[in-house]
Amino acid sequence: MIAGARPLRPFVLVLALGVSVGLSCAANFVLFGSEFLRASTAWSGELVNGTLVANLVLIAVVVAGVLVGVGGARAPELGLRARTLLPALGGTLAAWGVLNVLALGAVVAAGAPIEWSGVVAADGAALPLLGEVLGQLFGNALYEELLFRGVLLTQCALLFAARGRGGLVLALVVSQAIFALQHVPNRVAFDQWADPAGAALDLLALFVSGLCFSGVFLRTRNLLLAVGLHTLVNVPCLFVSGPQWVHPAGMALVLLVAMLLGPRLVPARTSSASPPAGVLTT
Repeated sequence: MIAGARPLRPFVLVLALGVSVGLSCAANFVLFGSEFLRASTAWSGELVNGTLVANLVLIAVVVAGVLVGVGGARAPELGLRARTLLPALGGTLAAWGVLNVLALGAVVAAGAPIEWSGVVAADGAALPLLGEVLGQLFGNALYEELLFRGVLLTQCALLFAARGRGGLVLALVVSQAIFALQHVPNRVAFDQWADPAGAALDLLALFVSGLCFSGVFLRTRNLLLAVGLHTLVNVPCLFVSGPQWVHPAGMALVLLVAMLLGPRLVPARTSSASPPAGVLTT
């Protein structure tokens, strides 16, 4: 967590989550299938897409409007910390490089022909792919990391702080269970669940992914790095079309390394002064 984070009023958190669910339903059931969205994004050649538009609205309303405007949240309550942008950028680019090396190595080891992916396509496919990256980096991944790791995980940890390490475990479980359930409108709107077992497995996968991003945030205290890695999970951006196992296995490796090297990825403090009593730190 971030030093100096203070508890927010329960009303503010409930309001933020309620508005988030409401807007998520509106985006998935109405906006994403509307002619208005298609017309408003066509001019950009899909560089601006529905994911970016919907999540910018969520950031403006939920984060800026409810959490900051109504709740008085500051940077620490949002999980943000000064001097983390460059380490986050460097870590994300390094992770992207690792994924591409693994993909190329897997293709070469299998003796298969090297086939370029849409990242380097010359038929116009690269622009929509860049739009997907922007939609994650400045939209979906940014919003979810702010709300579910930066804010909700921190606030749950503060709430359960008296329980010690058990409180942190409880905070992880509660916050990331809510993160998984937040995806229900999307899955229902696009009929992504064939049966109850598939729905349960999908929710479990979302819960585990939330725990992984939480681990990166807890270890590095760099929410922007979690945003970058979250983006790579959702949009691989591989130059080479490698085997399907490369992306999930590579990202699992990257997330594990980020958690193991976490303290080394944190910029040095400018002051050795101890934080005030009652302030949540890592």
